[in-house]
Amino acid sequence: VVLRWARIVGLYNPGTDVNFDIRILKRERFLAWSTLYTFYAVAGLAIGGFVVLRRRREVPLFPLVAIPVVVLISVATTFAQVRYRAPAEPALVILAAVAVDVGLVRLRSRRRT
Repeated sequence: VVLRWARIVGLYNPGTDVNFDIRILKRERFLAWSTLYTFYAVAGLAIGGFVVLRRRREVPLFPLVAIPVVVLISVATTFAQVRYRAPAEPALVILAAVAVDVGLVRLRSRRRT
């Protein structure tokens, strides 16, 4: 199960999924690899956004966390395929946007002083 979770988030043997995209789905090599790296960036920022919202305690996190948890449960009971990650990605993008917003606000406040 742990390896399935690691695969769905691109931490276990990501080259296999990239090669699947290239050979089977006929994606360009650059596009296949950039998809993986973009997910890494969004996931990292989403963790930051989660931390920000958790500390603020103003916004309920359940709706943003529930779908990724359902994806992890689905992968645990079936198998890991990158496309199964798709339902969780909007929640990750929203959390990443929170992190980007906080970063931009802090950057602007530093420039004003």
